Amino acid sequence: MEAFQYEKDFISALLITILAEVICFFILICSPYFKEIRKSGWPKMLAVVALATATTLPYLWFILPAFISDKLWYHLIGELGVVIVESLIFYLFFKIDYRKMLLLAFLCNLFSYLLGLLI
Repeated sequence: MEAFQYEKDFISALLITILAEVICFFILICSPYFKEIRKSGWPKMLAVVALATATTLPYLWFILPAFISDKLWYHLIGELGVVIVESLIFYLFFKIDYRKMLLLAFLCNLFSYLLGLLI
């Protein structure tokens, strides 16, 4: 395997994941259920989604595999952890009901996870 291939794959995955989660986020906030987030402004929303993804994806790629080798547990624990951390980041920046932020993080991550399976 080429030196640094894993790291190159990570950078590609990071960019694709940020793009996927940003698209999903902006589609979801068009819903009346998430309307209060729109008051934050487009630049802030874009930055927060990118920050949340950039904060959690390295954990999935570089830290968690050192502790969990079973693929099923890796996906379950990893995705659950990512959803919790990203929902906390959303909550800290948007100050909206935490349950809504949890749902938003779950849906964005579900979308990017399913997209990753297709790619």
